[in-house]
Amino acid sequence: MGRELREKSRVRHIRVIGAAVTIVIFTTLGSGAAQAQAKNPYDKERMLKVVRLNALSTKEIVQAIQRRGVSFQMTPDVDAEFRAANAPAEIIEALRANYRPAPTVAPSSPPTPSGRTPTNVPGGPPLGRSEIITLLQSGVSAARVEQFVEARGVNFELNQEITREIMSAGGTRSLVGAISERSVTASSQPNDSAAGYSGIGASIEERLVNGEVNTFVMATGEGSPAARAGLRRGDRILEIDGQTVRGKRATEVANLVRGPHGSQVNLTVQRAGTGRTETLKIRRAAVTQAAFPVGPDYDNLTDQAMAAMQANNPSYAISTLREAVRMDPSRPTAYQLLGYAQLYGNHDISAAETSMRAAIERGGSAVFYTYHDDGGFFSSYCQGSFFINKSGVSYKASNSNHTFEADKSKIQEVKLNSLMGAVFGAFHVKVLLDSGQGKDKSRNFNFAPATKSRAESNLIINLIQSY
Repeated sequence: MGRELREKSRVRHIRVIGAAVTIVIFTTLGSGAAQAQAKNPYDKERMLKVVRLNALSTKEIVQAIQRRGVSFQMTPDVDAEFRAANAPAEIIEALRANYRPAPTVAPSSPPTPSGRTPTNVPGGPPLGRSEIITLLQSGVSAARVEQFVEARGVNFELNQEITREIMSAGGTRSLVGAISERSVTASSQPNDSAAGYSGIGASIEERLVNGEVNTFVMATGEGSPAARAGLRRGDRILEIDGQTVRGKRATEVANLVRGPHGSQVNLTVQRAGTGRTETLKIRRAAVTQAAFPVGPDYDNLTDQAMAAMQANNPSYAISTLREAVRMDPSRPTAYQLLGYAQLYGNHDISAAETSMRAAIERGGSAVFYTYHDDGGFFSSYCQGSFFINKSGVSYKASNSNHTFEADKSKIQEVKLNSLMGAVFGAFHVKVLLDSGQGKDKSRNFNFAPATKSRAESNLIINLIQSY
């Protein structure tokens, strides 16, 4: 009884030795400096994973759709897919109402990679790493240093260690993005970029894996060919047009990806979340730099974690969610998913409780996979997710046929069962119901944890009573 994430992941964790070298696969760079990534609309596959996982309540999913939008339209076929995934009517309506087409990617020829003409910058050689850090530490604003970078370029290639140094000295994501652009322009783009050659709009990094250089996707530009084709952060690039890239440096891989404008490049990748090998057909284009992320944003990380949880890869999900928590500890979603993964993936109830409390305190929910008694003594039941938040509790069956919601003020009792379903660790929530006839009455709703664990039921009871 129960659906649990298996601890054996399909993708083994990769030990990274030394700093990762980062290079951006761009050709014609468009207007706008690199900046914090804009909200990523859900694509269809990501949204289906969110619905199927059932680790967010219907209300939370609708709010996320309204905030981020979706990149696909609700055609009859797509509508049928979501209904087959048991998406409730509220979610389908939100998907229909929040279509946001990807921005048009158009070629341009700006005076600098960011599209801005530097102002009052004296001439001179490209800047070194130490010069940039010294300028920042001496009080020169990051925006002004960025103007120097755009006008004069840099004489080094950006990596994670240097990025940390620059950010610690007072740099911004925009400055780091400008440095990344200029280092690519100086060191990795062939001189034929003006002759009609284009790229896919992705950044890559090289890592040593078992002593061999491998190439991983670091990010994709918003609306870029790479993003539209489904390339994701963490995907390992195995082949380009049938040619292996194992052992090749990032600059070599970048040059293999580039090609004539409008031509097709085939990337064979190993997916980060599932370990599956797929070949993506990507049409090259001149890519703008606008809103290109310096790294993954919070939504990217939680999306990847949900995909990993769907693929029974809890270790990857947990590490990714911890990264999301570090990125923005004020938001509840990563804590909420982290508690779920720790409980059902690592079977660590103590860690799960810590994460769940953090989610609730930030306005989110603790989520448990449970069974709801339909027929008495669990002679018949449905399976689904039980949510606890500051306002009360709710339950959503996986098939969306049964839902339950009780405001905190209506909950009279929550307690372990001594008889009904006790062998399954069952508990009940006693709720005061409005009869509509002036006389309210109470009713018990019985649930059992998927793990049949009384410890899990006690955690549920403690969380309800705490908030």
